[in-house]
Amino acid sequence: MGLYMKDLLDWAEDAALKNLKSHHETADGLQKQSVTTLTVLLTGATGGLAFAIKGLEQGLAWLAVGSSVFSIYLYILCATLVFNTLRVKRFPSIYNEPENLYQKNYTLQELREAELDNIQKRIEEASSRNRQTASWLNRIRFAALASPVFFALTSFLVVRTCPF
Repeated sequence: MGLYMKDLLDWAEDAALKNLKSHHETADGLQKQSVTTLTVLLTGATGGLAFAIKGLEQGLAWLAVGSSVFSIYLYILCATLVFNTLRVKRFPSIYNEPENLYQKNYTLQELREAELDNIQKRIEEASSRNRQTASWLNRIRFAALASPVFFALTSFLVVRTCPF
């Protein structure tokens, strides 16, 4: 292997590993954002239940029903968030296993080139997983923005249909 090819392979391996590490950092950041979003949603849903109980105690059906629907909606978003962004799933490792790397029948250059192809596949897998997680996180955040509509709509319907 010429010096140019060795330098090229060294550079490509270094860049690939940095890229894969950045996808791991992105995954960590998405997980932290998901946990924060879950905390906010759980707080809102629990607060909605408190208002539902207050509505029941004061005989305000619109408040009880509207707050209950609001809470149920937020709890559904919580479950969706946990299932799609916080559930533990396989994530590609940064480095390969020694038993996969130590192959006596191949030259070092052949192994390094094959491992570079493997790193590329792991980068693509990590990137895909991060895109899916980010997409679900964004959908849930936008859905949370609609939660006051559920409260207002159900409260309005209760006022219009219930005699009390």
